[in-house]
Amino acid sequence: MDDYSVGSLVESKNEWCARLVGILAPLITEGVRSIFEEA
Repeated sequence: MDDYSVGSLVESKNEWCARLVGILAPLITEGVRSIFEEA
């Protein structure tokens, strides 16, 4: 763990979280929309 700086790990975490949200947000929105359209 000594090979990694904390700043680098935080930046990597933020980048991966942004990527994950970018992928999942449209799918979640589409799912919620379809639930309300069927109701």
